[in-house]
Amino acid sequence: MKKTFSDKRICILGDSITSHGFYIYDMRSFIRGATEKCTVYNRGTGGNRADMAKAILDEEVFALSPEVCFVVFGVNDVGVWLYDVYKEETPSVLAEREARNSRYFAAVKETAALLKAKGVTPVISSPFCVNEMLTETPDVPTLADNKEKALLIPPWFYKRATFEKINGALRGYAEKVKTFCGENGILFFDLFDKIYAAMKREEGLFREDGMHFTEKGHARIAKEFLEYLGYENVPTEFKKDAFNDRIFQIEQEERGARFITCNEFNPYNGAHTAGESPLLWAKDKILSEDTPEWLKISCEMYLKHAGKESELAKETILLTEKYVNGAPIIK
Repeated sequence: MKKTFSDKRICILGDSITSHGFYIYDMRSFIRGATEKCTVYNRGTGGNRADMAKAILDEEVFALSPEVCFVVFGVNDVGVWLYDVYKEETPSVLAEREARNSRYFAAVKETAALLKAKGVTPVISSPFCVNEMLTETPDVPTLADNKEKALLIPPWFYKRATFEKINGALRGYAEKVKTFCGENGILFFDLFDKIYAAMKREEGLFREDGMHFTEKGHARIAKEFLEYLGYENVPTEFKKDAFNDRIFQIEQEERGARFITCNEFNPYNGAHTAGESPLLWAKDKILSEDTPEWLKISCEMYLKHAGKESELAKETILLTEKYVNGAPIIK
């Protein structure tokens, strides 16, 4: 294992791919059986972009006192709708693509500087790649066809341009960040190329939306992370057990509750006015028939744990440290 990561607390700051937690579950499982240890914490928030990170670093990262933080953004930053098959490449569209590129790059540089200023070693990852997304299908209704069903389907599920066009933009993000890291002595993790190569070799890594991963895909991500940390003989499948399940359950409760403050009410999201109450908003969303099921679940978790998220995080840290260091498996 690389000295940089041995016996370290490591946060992974990212979007929904990270917040789903499956690849971090697999990493914990492997580290438990390894000779050299580190502890890895899920700091992913669904929907987040790189420019939203600075508003949540204190509560999401620095409160956990890590020595290392991976920064993994890009898919939400690129704006996949800007590559929609119906989207003409007008000057305004091209300008928006460039603005998003610049905003992402500036945010990554700023996040790295903020982490270093607090004594945390930043590891900047290239974005994840995407896979082929679903094209038009009668199984995907429009609002006019079936409002109730359509509201349960994420907007990115609908027809998009070829995934390689989006990957071209994400590859550009990766190359720009790689150059920056090389010129400034910052650690860089080339996750894009690793997952892209795996996608070309293997079937079944991605879910139907083309952006989120299956269980098999998360296992591949875990393998790439573990090998970057310096572990050898990493498998492509990982053991599951009740202790890790318990950590995962608590972690997901915390991540679901944090979504409201770290994404929905993140000041850089722009979705809410100053002074608006997250509690009242969450209650209204639960009562509304138009609220997607996934958002209702996050709102319920927020109302259940509001003000106690830090306690859940501390419990996750404690159990993770016990687990990776070989504490007996709980029933």
